[in-house]
Amino acid sequence: MGAISVREVIDMPIMRRALPEILAGADRLDVGIRWVHVIDAQRPQGLLKGGELVLTTGVGLPRDDAEAHRRFVRDLCEQGVAAVAGPGAKFGTAIPEAMIDEARRFDLPLVALNRFVRFVEITEAVHGEIMARELALLRETDRFLRRLTALVYDGGDIPALLHEVATTVQAPVALESLDHRIVSHDSAGLDDDVVMSMWRHHRMSEDFEGGPAPGVHIVPVRVPGGPWGRLVCFEVDAPLPDTARRVIEHAADVLGFALGGQGESEYVSRSTGSFLHELAAGRLDDASARARVGGLGFAGEGLLLPFIASWRAAPTTRLAPDRAWTALIRRLKRTFADERLPLLVGPWEGSIVGIVALGAREADTPTLDRVAETVHAARRQERIGEEEIALSIGPPSKSWVDLGSTLEVLAVAGGAAATQPVQPWHDARRMSVPTLLYGLLGNPTLQAFVQQQLGDLLNGNNRRNREMIETIRELAVNGGRKADAARSLHLTRQSLYYRIERIEEALGVDLDSGETLLALHLAITALPMLNQRNAFLAGR
Repeated sequence: MGAISVREVIDMPIMRRALPEILAGADRLDVGIRWVHVIDAQRPQGLLKGGELVLTTGVGLPRDDAEAHRRFVRDLCEQGVAAVAGPGAKFGTAIPEAMIDEARRFDLPLVALNRFVRFVEITEAVHGEIMARELALLRETDRFLRRLTALVYDGGDIPALLHEVATTVQAPVALESLDHRIVSHDSAGLDDDVVMSMWRHHRMSEDFEGGPAPGVHIVPVRVPGGPWGRLVCFEVDAPLPDTARRVIEHAADVLGFALGGQGESEYVSRSTGSFLHELAAGRLDDASARARVGGLGFAGEGLLLPFIASWRAAPTTRLAPDRAWTALIRRLKRTFADERLPLLVGPWEGSIVGIVALGAREADTPTLDRVAETVHAARRQERIGEEEIALSIGPPSKSWVDLGSTLEVLAVAGGAAATQPVQPWHDARRMSVPTLLYGLLGNPTLQAFVQQQLGDLLNGNNRRNREMIETIRELAVNGGRKADAARSLHLTRQSLYYRIERIEEALGVDLDSGETLLALHLAITALPMLNQRNAFLAGR
């Protein structure tokens, strides 16, 4: 019902006509009234539901029985009435002192009406206002529900839905997972760290007091398969009005519909991905980032070590690539927890990015080996082959802001690693030549450079051309030392010299030139990257 406060009722024209006088409960006039009821019975037990304004003439009470007067007030208080009003002293039937004393003891608003007014007129006026407010409330919540539903059908994501809710109720809201992590929120214009502080206080209250903190409103979010999480709203400057409470309840239903088949853990991972994008874009300072990751359940300390896992090709597992990533993310959380390594992990434009908190550890090679082995343990458990993904690790950062500035480079390193030969992990602590070249893929100069350097050798379907490209690569890797290159290629020195002659003749170059060999090596390194990009563009 659209409640009206005791103070508002007293200010209504019909009540002002009665010359109201507040005898008790003056500090509780903002209590809501949901209905008006007339009672003259001596013992009104079981007649009320709570929240009523009780009108009484007192004729049913014994005239000189103070205990009966006190018991009448106690009976009303036990049923949760909002206020009591009755004829005042000017009628010659003053409200008994015992009733006034008991009302003051229970802080129950007690109002004397010092001029005649029909109770039915009060009832009609108050009920009319309550119903008008209820109708306005229904119309407002219906408009909100229509806006929110339209947003869902127009493809609005969960952050957009939460923004609509927060804007409507003018208060911060958060979507919690079943394990009480914030997977998305809208601060309603407040600083994120302020809202996260409110959320942490709410969680402490639940953990230690057994219930939400004052001013926190919680509504379950359900999907067809069962509970998904909770929608939490925080009061800021004033209690939420009835309209806001209705909005939150309806919003929880719409969010459940919007989440649909998305599992709670899957959406948590997507929220982590959104956080990483915001961090990389420089939209978060350290305080805000720490508050956000705290809400996501990440409580690690020490250096922050990032890694990225990228597909080399479509997985051969039973799952599609996106579902395989979802399964791998779940497995990574378990394996890193088993290793007591705090991990924040989520999707990043087709790859997986993880942040490991090293605590007291240094970001040395043994530590990076351990991180890599933990990733591969999860990969093996999900039956994903070593040749299917490329893992790049580093560089470590001391703050979230510093980490954010490295994420884009890390993403480029991951893409580059996916085009390189299989190895346990690629070191992204320093930018490598493949990373540099991968970052230039969109530049037409790189394509022209590769074509100019390799010429006819670009026909990779020709076995002879493939052999010559492999020969150039081994010569470059071995610093131009022909004996070492021959061993790597399992060739005799004479056979290697014959290949070199053919390469020099085909390309019109001198492989004894260090600059020439370097240029050819760069072109060969960029070639699989360009082939991958061109195949992607052709398939769009």
